[in-house]
Amino acid sequence: MQVITLAQTKTLLGLATDDTTYDTALSAAIPFIDSAVKQITGNRWNYRVAASFEDSATSVKILSVVSPKFFTSNGYYSSTDIIDEFLQVGQLISATGIPAGAYITEVYYNYPEGVIVSDNYIAEVDISETTTASGDTIACYLGIPIAYHPVIAKAVWWQSQRLNTTIDDTSWTSKSMGPVSVSKSDSDNRIDQQSGMPLWFVKALPRYMSGH
Repeated sequence: MQVITLAQTKTLLGLATDDTTYDTALSAAIPFIDSAVKQITGNRWNYRVAASFEDSATSVKILSVVSPKFFTSNGYYSSTDIIDEFLQVGQLISATGIPAGAYITEVYYNYPEGVIVSDNYIAEVDISETTTASGDTIACYLGIPIAYHPVIAKAVWWQSQRLNTTIDDTSWTSKSMGPVSVSKSDSDNRIDQQSGMPLWFVKALPRYMSGH
């Protein structure tokens, strides 16, 4: 799962859906930024969970947050022990039957109010879109929280300038693009030698232990 789509990038940059002026440049830049985000954060942002949901619903039951191949007979790798680490409000969620761009709006670790407690799932999440199908034990993929989308969209624009010489923008001390704006100090304008990305981008991203 890529950390951001072209449509999401254009929305955050204040570009109209039907304005295709920068589509080619932005589309070319997205894979570079996707890779940079995953390298810098130490997270692949495509963790698989098993889930069940009904058609035309806005909630998803999480059955397991760890692939069954990791479980042992003595329960060495317990899914409930790591639920806080993998389910986050704002996190993108993707699956057949869940519309593209949907994200988690609420996480219930102890079951939502009014729900009969059961042992067949370990958590329930509300999502931003209504499901278009029902499924039982469906593979879902968890992406990056949308909280990081504004800075990622800015990085896509920055990268597009490096890839496309037809975009003329030499000043990044203060930049506004539609509803998104950023101001940077001199130190933030510098390039991080390890990632090749601006420090304002590197400093804005979270860090995880590799392997997610």
